[in-house]
Amino acid sequence: CVTGVQTCALPIVVEDEASAQEALEAASRSTPIIAVSDSRRAMAPIAAHFFGEPASELTLVGITGTNGKTSSSYLIESILSRTERPTGLIGTVEIRYANERLRAVNTTPESLDLQRVLRSMRTQGTAAVVMEVDRKSTRLNSSHALISYAVFCLKKKKKKKKTTTT
Repeated sequence: CVTGVQTCALPIVVEDEASAQEALEAASRSTPIIAVSDSRRAMAPIAAHFFGEPASELTLVGITGTNGKTSSSYLIESILSRTERPTGLIGTVEIRYANERLRAVNTTPESLDLQRVLRSMRTQGTAAVVMEVDRKSTRLNSSHALISYAVFCLKKKKKKKKTTTT
């Protein structure tokens, strides 16, 4: 709560009734509790709203697929940076923008971390971001709604040689 404010809100996001009951018992009766079936999925729009929808202020290129995401992300980031637009990178190896260089924990950050990074990028003048998007984040809806442009890297199927027997 903020000093001098009579009431405040403390959001509690839980996944099941048992957790909701536990939270209700721990909180005062005036604390709002929202029960959701999947807290990670619910966190994506909450995080985006909390950080002021930073993706809406950026050109975001998402790269997904089975092979080639990292190589493609570095290539596209290099091309975009040559257009004199400040460009950031979020990927398997690192998160890079302005004078920041951070080691990546996951290919695609969790929604709260992703929104925090996007806001920091935008605050520091980044205009475009190239981001590797893994399959897990697309299932959790933490990234697909943000993407301005999408690149799909598919594994090339090898042709089987026909062999003849005599």
